[in-house]
Amino acid sequence: SHLLRTAWMRVRYLFLGSAYYGTEPFVNQFLTSFAPPGSLSVLFTGQQIYSILSQVVSKAVAAPMLPMLAEQANHENWLAFRAIYRKRLVAVTAMSFAVVAGVVVLGQPVLGVLAGRGNFTQADVQVLWLVMIALSGVCVGGFMGQITLNSLHAMGDTRTPTQLGILTYTVYLPIKVASFLIAGVLGLALAASAFFIVNMLGQWYFLNRAMRRQTAAHTLQHGAH
Repeated sequence: SHLLRTAWMRVRYLFLGSAYYGTEPFVNQFLTSFAPPGSLSVLFTGQQIYSILSQVVSKAVAAPMLPMLAEQANHENWLAFRAIYRKRLVAVTAMSFAVVAGVVVLGQPVLGVLAGRGNFTQADVQVLWLVMIALSGVCVGGFMGQITLNSLHAMGDTRTPTQLGILTYTVYLPIKVASFLIAGVLGLALAASAFFIVNMLGQWYFLNRAMRRQTAAHTLQHGAH
């Protein structure tokens, strides 16, 4: 059916992107095998903490927004679409900066409870705190990126964000290696932050361009009538 063909045309890009991005854990494991023992655990722990927070934002803010945006896009009500998108973007931006501020101010004493648990030492806690600060771009870019990505998907565009992600990820891999050689695990964290921020900004640019184009076309069409 036409519906299934349309669905497959959109979903296939998501499959392609997911398969390509799935190589990152192997790259991390390979690089951190040259770092001091425990480096991968510290990096993974920092990423997991932000990942859990990102899932909360996804379920509470980004996911409920998607059907609302899709409905407005279906009715070509682009002013309402833009209003919903901007409101959610402002909300998650505030959340992300609040989380980063909390990590900077309270992160070290809070993470101190991990000292003595398993193989975590007080030195590991210090490194984890620094890694989480270096990963702050993952938090900001990840939170905001959920809004820009879902907005593009609501417009029926899965191709643009996937192509953008593949391009930025391809550039990111050699930068990731160079960052590790220069600054070790902290370099990996900073490279990841840069990747998320750049990817989010790219999505924001293409989303706003698409909304302007749709608004202009809709205005022109109604003006002609």
